[in-house]
Amino acid sequence: MPVLPPICSSSTPGIISEVISGVPRLAVPYTELARYVAEYRNYHWEFVMTHRKSAAVVVPERASPYPLKSDEISDRADADSGRNFGRIARSGLLDEFVTAAGSRLLGGIPAKHWRRFLKMFTETATETDIERIMASLATELDASRPSSWTTADVDEILEHVRRLAEFGLPQRTR
Repeated sequence: MPVLPPICSSSTPGIISEVISGVPRLAVPYTELARYVAEYRNYHWEFVMTHRKSAAVVVPERASPYPLKSDEISDRADADSGRNFGRIARSGLLDEFVTAAGSRLLGGIPAKHWRRFLKMFTETATETDIERIMASLATELDASRPSSWTTADVDEILEHVRRLAEFGLPQRTR
């Protein structure tokens, strides 16, 4: 097994410490009242989205607590060939939460950038794909960096990320 090259120098104040090592921390989950989310979903489906067919939502008439296994208790769209009804993320309800979660700093870098970095390592990713994504990440990181970071700080972070990317490239076997 190859040895991971050192990525944090004494001049790098914990840049990677909370991402590839450190103490696990529980992320804050999205919480909301179920009735509110269901009513928001129904409103969005009926009045906000554009439909080719019916925008009606069918609400079970006799839904009650402790239903039988055979009872219909879930709302459903009258016409939903794409099976998109119920996907609350498409309604905009989660937008603020997702933005806040992506802005959370992990090792001094917003989580949204770590997510993109980690997603680039797929089984089908080529070096060209990874270099293209790295260039895009570099631009985004530079644009969203804290005011206390200098260009040299960003360059140092990107150098560490490039070294991680080189280490993480999938090995091709034929």
